[in-house]
Parts: sequence; C-alpha cells; structure tokens
Amino acid sequence: MTHLDTPLDDGEHLYRGRRTVADSYAFVMARWTSKFPKTWKDYPNVRRFMEAVNKDESVQYVLEASAS
Repeated sequence: MTHLDTPLDDGEHLYRGRRTVADSYAFVMARWTSKFPKTWKDYPNVRRFMEAVNKDESVQYVLEASAS
C-alpha cells in the first residue's frame, strides 16, 4: 500500500490523471487488504482513491451483483 500511496499523491488516478486499467487493478488489490493489520484505509491517498472509485455507478453495480 505504501507503493500505491505515492503515485496517488497528485490525484485520484494512477496514470496521467485519468482512469486506466491500472486503477481497476489497484482497486481490486486494495480491497484485498481488508484482512491485513493495515488496510487501504490507513493510507490517505489510497483512501481518497478508493472512496472515489467506490462512488462510480458501474463499480457499485458490479459490487452489488457480486454480493448476491
């Protein structure tokens, strides 16, 4: 998470201020930290990133569909 937190210092996306496949991959990987002693919530830039991605309508659709 420390490695991911640094490039997110400038905004909500990993590459050139726009959403790319790297954001999708990082979102999934960061979600997996929920069982770790330190989760994505402990890293301010990752937290901002995760909260922004979680607000996306298509992400909400997929998360809801996978929960059922």
